[in-house]
Amino acid sequence: MSQKLLKLLLISVILVTVNSSCNNAIASLQWKVTHLETNVDQNVQKLMKKLNDLEQTLLQQLQSTSFVGDNRNFTQLIKRKRRVPGRLVGCFGGRERNEMLRGHINMLKTNSVDKCVEICQNNLFVYAAISRQYCSCGNAYPKIHYHMFNKYDESRCTYPCDGNSSQICGGEWPLKSVYETGIEQYYFDNDGKEFIFELSPASENVYFDVDVLCDYCYDDDD
Repeated sequence: MSQKLLKLLLISVILVTVNSSCNNAIASLQWKVTHLETNVDQNVQKLMKKLNDLEQTLLQQLQSTSFVGDNRNFTQLIKRKRRVPGRLVGCFGGRERNEMLRGHINMLKTNSVDKCVEICQNNLFVYAAISRQYCSCGNAYPKIHYHMFNKYDESRCTYPCDGNSSQICGGEWPLKSVYETGIEQYYFDNDGKEFIFELSPASENVYFDVDVLCDYCYDDDD
């Protein structure tokens, strides 16, 4: 057998081997992709089940919760409400020790609504309060107290953000623009047993506001 024929035969064997290896690699890759898609689908289904279970748990807790105080009767209402990241709550001003400001506080050289909301959202706070370079976070709706903390007309908060001039970052000190972060926080005391959890904006199917109606309760949300 001539050397030329041997070379051709060797090349043919190599090509067959390479082709077989490629086919095997492609088949293996296709299997992995299919397996990955299956795992993703399963994980999504598990996540949705957890969210549904969480919603059911919340409803059960609400149904079994007894609100007692001063021997007065309470009426419990549940309503769905989606908090929107960056949605303006209002223009507020007052003493710094107001509970609205007891959370995370930052001073940003180029502050903006997006930056402050993101900071507060990442730290699981419900509200972001912005006053020029200052960004503070909190979970309590700004309570209005005479001579301590007031809500002003939005025209009082007109300071453009240094990081985005199209956005508003408060007004003259100590006026603050307060925004929602999209985070929801719930607290229930069921016969002395605390039930606390937080939900991120990604949990679109589980959003509730709970109002407790009585003649001396403070309405802490609009």
